[in-house]
Amino acid sequence: MEVIDDGRDIRLKRKHQPFKTEWVRLPAIWIDRLEQSNSVSTHKLAHRILIEAFKRVHVRRQIVLSRKVTGLPCSTTVRAARELAKLGLIEIQQSGNKATRVTNLLLNESIIKRIRKGTGRHSWGPVIE
Repeated sequence: MEVIDDGRDIRLKRKHQPFKTEWVRLPAIWIDRLEQSNSVSTHKLAHRILIEAFKRVHVRRQIVLSRKVTGLPCSTTVRAARELAKLGLIEIQQSGNKATRVTNLLLNESIIKRIRKGTGRHSWGPVIE
């Protein structure tokens, strides 16, 4: 807690700790498809996307692949995101000079089959189509 004295009154302000992810699940399908890529940046971006997807379960926001989130240069992020989309792991949306957004995330083949049948719902991440 932090004490704030602005001259009028004294208030206590709580310091919020940022959400910190210690581990995430790496779906087998991601492992299989990432083996087709020789790019280190693509692997790094895939791991960042899975971390962000896990966070988004708790904060309910879209995954935006900004430089702050990925830690990669913008051109590398765009190229790696396109490669992940080509591998069928994600679907992306790009408009102008704005950061790339992940619109859909493939996590598991069986989840895809259940959702297509309308018999199940996944537990985390954006809507899967």
